[in-house]
Amino acid sequence: MRRSWIKFFWLFTFIFFISASSFLHGQNQEEKAGAGKGPPLIKIKLLPGKEMTLPPVLRDIFSPQVYSAPVSISSSRKQDAGGQQKMPGKQSGEEEAASNETVYRPSIRYIGYVHAEGKTIALLIVNGLALPVEPGEYITPEFQVVRISPEEVIVTGPDKKEIRFSLEGEKNEEI
Repeated sequence: MRRSWIKFFWLFTFIFFISASSFLHGQNQEEKAGAGKGPPLIKIKLLPGKEMTLPPVLRDIFSPQVYSAPVSISSSRKQDAGGQQKMPGKQSGEEEAASNETVYRPSIRYIGYVHAEGKTIALLIVNGLALPVEPGEYITPEFQVVRISPEEVIVTGPDKKEIRFSLEGEKNEEI
């Protein structure tokens, strides 16, 4: 029995010295690696010394933005049925109203569609913003999507006139 205790003691002592020497050897390698350090990942001089105050928010980035670029409709000078040309300074009431009228038409591109679960969803670029739409949804307060097909999207404007946009697909644009 005494022999088994002696064997156990020497085995325990051997394992202890092996683990202690490997630990010390690892510590020496860390010190050597620390001596040849590269530049730090975080530059201390760039960290703010005091509390930073951010500028006020100019707009909500999650709300859609509508750009209105009014396009004026100009009436061309037409000759009357009698062959007389109207005076440039005088216009009839309808022509004057048409010339003063401005029409807003958003920039719309039809770039793709998804057909799933029995309905088709179109992906439109409206004034530079991507917008998924279904039939019946409004793109802007005046423009509503009427019909979506794989070839084209039909949108009605404020005058209930149908505007067709054919599928353009994906284009790589330089910004």
